[in-house]
Parts: sequence; C-alpha cells; structure tokens
Amino acid sequence: MAQKDSSLNGDPIIYISSPMVKASGFVSFAAGNYDGIPVVVYKAGGLYMPSGQIMIGISPNYNITLSMSSAEISDITIYAANITATVYIIVPITITITPQNVNLLSILSTIASELLPLYNVKIYAYYISSASISYSSIKVYTG
Repeated sequence: MAQKDSSLNGDPIIYISSPMVKASGFVSFAAGNYDGIPVVVYKAGGLYMPSGQIMIGISPNYNITLSMSSAEISDITIYAANITATVYIIVPITITITPQNVNLLSILSTIASELLPLYNVKIYAYYISSASISYSSIKVYTG
C-alpha cells in the first residue's frame, strides 16, 4: 500500500485532460468522500479517449506525465475534486461538477455523458481505480 505524501496537503494529485471522452455502459456521478475530503465520485463501465494526458503529482515539485494517442479504460471509478467538460446540445455548454453541486447536476451529467461525447475534459482527482487500461502510443515525461 502506498503512503500518502503529507507535503501535498490534501491537494488533488492526478490531472486528466482530453479533447474528447466518450463513456459507455453504466455512468454515474455522486457526492462522496475520499480520505475525509468531499469529492465527486464518477463511475463508468468504460471510457474512450482518442488522445489525452494524465499527470500524476509525486511531490509538490515532481510530476510524471503520460501522453497517449488513445486510451480505453474499463470499470473506472474516479474520486475527483472537480470535473469540467463541454457538451454540445445545439450550443456548447461547459459544466464544472464539484462536490457542492454534484447532486443538482448528476442527472443531467449522467444523461449527457451516456448519450454524447464530452469535449475539453479536465479532471482533478485524488484517486482512480479501473479494471483495465489500454493505451496506444504512450510517451512518459518526468520533472
């Protein structure tokens, strides 16, 4: 079991960014708790990203960044500080889901993410778990 780095002071340590994300299977958004911190719990049967990047904060001054040309993730659960995405329903609508508004936005967000791709997705997370992750053309950067 990895130990939590106390120098991060409870800040989210995982940042996911993708120009487009398409969810499949079941999708849900709910308020939750991670290590005593209020979070958005996002669950999906599957996620597909045609490109994107994941940055993992190891310490305040050191990150590992994974850039990929595509990724498929199955049975994913994300404990997020916030999730921002744009959905196109006649006009583009950008939504930021936080622990404070997730109950209000969860039905709209679930329907939108099940039926439509989400664009300009940005997720600040504390923890992510999944059954499997497949990446294509991955590049790793440290610093």
